[in-house]
Amino acid sequence: MYTGLKHLHLLLILLFVITTIIKTMLLFVNEEKFDSYRKKTKVVEMVITMLFLVTGIIMFTTRSGGFHFMFHIKLTIIIIAIPLAIIGFKKKNKALAFIATSLFIMTYGVAEMSGKKMKEVHVELPATDVNYGKELYAGNCATCHGDGGGSQLNGATNLSASDLDLSVFAISETIMNGSASKKMVAFKTLDSLEVNAIANYVLTLQTK
Repeated sequence: MYTGLKHLHLLLILLFVITTIIKTMLLFVNEEKFDSYRKKTKVVEMVITMLFLVTGIIMFTTRSGGFHFMFHIKLTIIIIAIPLAIIGFKKKNKALAFIATSLFIMTYGVAEMSGKKMKEVHVELPATDVNYGKELYAGNCATCHGDGGGSQLNGATNLSASDLDLSVFAISETIMNGSASKKMVAFKTLDSLEVNAIANYVLTLQTK
């Protein structure tokens, strides 16, 4: 359900961005056409905006585990852009309208980047293969933790630290539910076998 809601939310963001771009272009080119477009699309825009905000709130309140850091960047951009857009279009202030539109485009870009970056990866190797956990780790974890576990991109935990007190259970819980610090999101499509394989591989990364 969460995945479907996320896709709907991204679609609404895209529609919202498109309508904002059209209004901004018309504001710069022909104010009469801008007024006409706003009048004709006012109800549709209200519906899109309302659904866009509602789906975002639902995702925020129902999501288990933490959010990727890009989510917080996106949220900050939206909070800044919305009042700028309202004032810009109402006052026909081209500068504010342009800034707001640029921020909304950036928001959509960040959302797309986040979705691609955090896409969960499955592997074709049999679970009995010695490289099964390694390949799953490479596809799902190495981006932030690094191939050897020592990379700390975006505040990721150093998994190679010798003094790190971890267990298969603790690692599995973090993978499935996200980290307590909310810097790592929950991986929802990985099954228990995949999660367990990653957890066991992570233990091999610790420096002795």
